[in-house]
Amino acid sequence: MNNAETQLTKIVRERLEGLGCHCVKLSDRFTRGVPDLLVVSDRIVMLELKVFVATDSVHTYQQLGMSGAQDHHVRQMCRRSLRSAACVTGRADGSRLALWTPISPESELVPNYRLAASEDSQVMNWILGAMS
Repeated sequence: MNNAETQLTKIVRERLEGLGCHCVKLSDRFTRGVPDLLVVSDRIVMLELKVFVATDSVHTYQQLGMSGAQDHHVRQMCRRSLRSAACVTGRADGSRLALWTPISPESELVPNYRLAASEDSQVMNWILGAMS
């Protein structure tokens, strides 16, 4: 039996692979905090996936369901390239997708993430780099 986050990851991965991306699931018990999915298209993006539906435009990493280690890794990646890592949230069935990026990634003291894309097509476009 798959948990809700595993189901969400599978659906997002299938959609991205259908758009021509290469996806590698990275997270396991030995890679604590490393984002769940490595996505390669014209660029490389690391995604942390969480089952969560939000109506607000700003949340803390804790509200999104991320751990401090996950937030740390996403911020470290975004310090080097602002569009290299994000958190994707949605329902287990793949609906209500949203993409979140850290506000002030250069600081560990600002725990907030902003809503960067809020519809399925916008989320996929952000990941593919079409919105850059």
